[in-house]
Amino acid sequence: MHAAARRKPVLESAVRTYAVDLLDSDRVADLLSEVKPNYILHAAWTTAPGEFWASPQNFDWLKSSVFLAERFYRQGGRRFVGIGSCAEYGTPQNGVCREFQTPIRPTTLYGASKAAMSYALESASLLYGRSSAWARIFFPYGVGEPRSKLFSRLLQDLEARRLPELQHPDRRLDFINIEDVADAVVAIVDSAVEGPVNVGSGKAISIRDVLMLIVRRFYPDLQPLLSSAPPSGSPQSDIFADIARLQSLTGFEPRITLVEGFSQMREHFPHDTNAAFGQGPL
Repeated sequence: MHAAARRKPVLESAVRTYAVDLLDSDRVADLLSEVKPNYILHAAWTTAPGEFWASPQNFDWLKSSVFLAERFYRQGGRRFVGIGSCAEYGTPQNGVCREFQTPIRPTTLYGASKAAMSYALESASLLYGRSSAWARIFFPYGVGEPRSKLFSRLLQDLEARRLPELQHPDRRLDFINIEDVADAVVAIVDSAVEGPVNVGSGKAISIRDVLMLIVRRFYPDLQPLLSSAPPSGSPQSDIFADIARLQSLTGFEPRITLVEGFSQMREHFPHDTNAAFGQGPL
């Protein structure tokens, strides 16, 4: 097994690691020639919190990812699995997303770039007669996430014994623990599934209900402060996954509940210093 990243990753000794800028096509070509992989799991993209939605780097990652897939197939690679996003769906009607029924109508540059890569990957795999899959990740959370993300912000505010201000409390989303994401992606790589596959919990829950669930379980002293204050900002559409395809084709089932996942994050607080906490409403 081999792993490549801009900075050489620290992984198990059984994994051979490489420090490679995946935006450098010459270096990528050299690495592919050296390793000659049969399978590729491609997760790299621009992910800077608050910036990736509209970053021009999305174009760079689209171009480099197409190069990686085409070069991989051209030299004999067998199966390429890419990491996509629920942002490819945009604002689905009624919130539920199904791979071959829900229209792909991204509303951000990030979502559009991911969708374009999914189409390019499918076309490349058909051209070369090889295998490909595209894992559309919904709303991951867990230990190690950027501290500007929802669950980390909730953790910081609640540990300080204050209730966070929720900007869109009634929006229903599909949260999945990062460990479950990893298990699902591995299952997709090891399977024969082709094309897009939703990776989520398959359950929709409002941000308000997430807060209430966490407060009741871990911070009962804050329950009297819970209120139904009117939301600020414009309404946001619900978005959650139908994971029937993932379940039937890989056998995957999510195993970590929101309570269990938040408990794991509490165990690492405040030692988990991945990034600075964000400010303002959630």
